[in-house]
Amino acid sequence: KETVFLSNGDYRLRISSAGGGTSMFDDVLLTRYHRDSLGEQSGTFTYLYDHKSEALWSPTYAPTRIVGEKVKTVFGDEKVRFFKRVGGIATMLEVSVAQNEHAEFRTLEITNEREVNAFLSVAQYAEVSLAKPMDDIRHPEFQKLFVMSDILPGDDCLLFSRVDPADHSSQVFLATLAKSSRKDMQF
Repeated sequence: KETVFLSNGDYRLRISSAGGGTSMFDDVLLTRYHRDSLGEQSGTFTYLYDHKSEALWSPTYAPTRIVGEKVKTVFGDEKVRFFKRVGGIATMLEVSVAQNEHAEFRTLEITNEREVNAFLSVAQYAEVSLAKPMDDIRHPEFQKLFVMSDILPGDDCLLFSRVDPADHSSQVFLATLAKSSRKDMQF
């Protein structure tokens, strides 16, 4: 399994050829990292669900790990791309770190290669940490108590925040935003 590190100096992303990894900003772990032999139980994962065939998959190998599926992973200087086909649906997931902002981008392209329309649901999952790595590793369940989430109406945005238990005047934020180039998509 290959792993690449994408960074702009402050924002860092570790991502493997299977799609697992973790994101950090300065000394804050944005998404939880689980130490395991494969390193694929943590990360920001995208799921697709086909309502007709009831198939569930990911555009990366992890986390669904369906036997026999083929994923092509292409590592570039500033991005990673994952290509996959499942039941007549082709996906390309591109992951990159913004060079001048504290942001990570995940762009998912879905192509229906079937003769009929497809009805798909897309979901994203990440275990949000917003803690210093050693604090999170020592007491992950305790650290989860401090993460709050909110939906920003009209923005298709989830906002996560965490007050530092040692310094109540300090707060860390993480936002995830979903946008589509098509008008017939709903979030």
